[in-house]
Amino acid sequence: MLHSPLCHLPKNLQKQGGRREFWRNKIIIQGMAKETNTTEDTKELAGPSFWSRVLDLLFGVDKVDKQTKVRLNEITKKVQKSSFSSYYSSFTAKVNADFARYFYDIYRQTSSVQEFFNTSFDVEKSYNKILRDMMSMRQLEILDALEEDALWEKSKKVKYMELSKEVKSLLHEFNNEFTSERVEAINNIYSSLYILRSFCSFDYYALLRMFSPDLQEMNFKKKPHFGKVWGMYVAERLSDFESLLKALLSVKDWKSVFEFINNVSGKYVINVEEWSKLILSLSAHEEEPIFEMMCKLINSNPDLAINSSVQRKNIADLYAREVSERVITTMQSIHKEQKVALIRSDVKKLFPKGFHNQLKYYVDDLNQLFASKNLSGYENCDALAYLYAFLDDYSDELDEISANLNVYGKSIDKEFIADLLNCCKKFASFKEAIITFDGKLNPQLAQGFRFQNFLSQKIVGEQEYKTTKTQLDLCNAEAMKIIKSAYNTTIEIGNMCQKLYKDIQSDTKTIISNWKELDGRVATPYKQQLATILQAIANFQKLEKNFIAS
Repeated sequence: MLHSPLCHLPKNLQKQGGRREFWRNKIIIQGMAKETNTTEDTKELAGPSFWSRVLDLLFGVDKVDKQTKVRLNEITKKVQKSSFSSYYSSFTAKVNADFARYFYDIYRQTSSVQEFFNTSFDVEKSYNKILRDMMSMRQLEILDALEEDALWEKSKKVKYMELSKEVKSLLHEFNNEFTSERVEAINNIYSSLYILRSFCSFDYYALLRMFSPDLQEMNFKKKPHFGKVWGMYVAERLSDFESLLKALLSVKDWKSVFEFINNVSGKYVINVEEWSKLILSLSAHEEEPIFEMMCKLINSNPDLAINSSVQRKNIADLYAREVSERVITTMQSIHKEQKVALIRSDVKKLFPKGFHNQLKYYVDDLNQLFASKNLSGYENCDALAYLYAFLDDYSDELDEISANLNVYGKSIDKEFIADLLNCCKKFASFKEAIITFDGKLNPQLAQGFRFQNFLSQKIVGEQEYKTTKTQLDLCNAEAMKIIKSAYNTTIEIGNMCQKLYKDIQSDTKTIISNWKELDGRVATPYKQQLATILQAIANFQKLEKNFIAS
């Protein structure tokens, strides 16, 4: 049994009487029933039926408030009065074929550029090319001089300090050549390439397929037939396109960008004349922003705002920073190598018979393991080892000289001899301090065991890492304290030995009066002993300064 059509209507409609009203509503419902016979695909793209729209208008289904409706009507009037009124119908809420035809034309004109970006040109890697094309000749000359190989080659001919001074001057000149005009031009062309790639890479095909399901990708031989599509299916893509369009139209100089692309590709990728016409056409669509107004109407949101997707890139400053960092890294490597060579030479001078590291635990054997845990390791072990070897060679000799002068020397300046004795004893005490410090790192003792245990673990907790780092920093600080204190003591001893050396040669003695008598008691004259010690102290200080200063 068939039910009356009235039972499908809202209650307010059922209450309305009159034969004429009954048949009018019956016709509406029959029309709605016919629409349900359409295919699923067509139904999906067509959106709500015409009669559904009518019923919404008749019976208050539309819940947009009155003020919003007024504003949406104003936008509708603007669309209707525009040159592009055929793109969209507010009454049917459908986007029409004229809209699709226009986007098909954009799709056709952008296809070659899209293919260029997809297959031949990586924007992210292009900035070197852009910069080299737009830098001054002097900048290119400086870049060649600052190349890693060039710097290493020059380091063989000049001292590091001289090379460092020259490099700083070249970097300063290089950066000064980046005038504000040049920086702006470089940044603009790079940003424009990003904008152009984004605009051309927009998925025009996916958008157009909604209007023509049979459309073949990148096939422009056959002109397609476009239908209508419900606006809500287009809204999101249209909003994305509008954002890209705003970015595209923000670029003022496309000619230099097009010339760059054609030059890089080695072929005519962009027809400048056709693209200029396209940009003019797109600009016309933004005079009354038709696409943004369509999005507002489709979403029933007059406050909808679409922002530009433009991303300005500052590659000139970035490149200048990269050049500086690369040069600094190279100079650090050169300095390190020259320093290593210098240290090697200084070690040979200080220990002509050869150097033997006598430390047992504060050595670099574990430093690779420390590095794997992101820790510096025993960073002062070389300096401490050289100090210990120097003490081993000269502390006893200095003690003997000071003791002999105190016992057998006829002192004119007794206070000087007392200071010399104390200074030499202090110097000798560093040897014991180093042995004690080194011994604490024995893995069988607490501190050494903690380090060994830490390094043997595969996974280390954050707190344990922090504790170990603190202990390691304290350990290195203790080593440096010994080194610096011993270094300062050698300065005192060196000054005293220098005074003794001068006193021996002076006709008027001020410290010891019987040097000749003292020489009779030793195999090597004091003048010769002091000269040897003074030279050794000078060599030691030169060697240790490499570590203390770093």
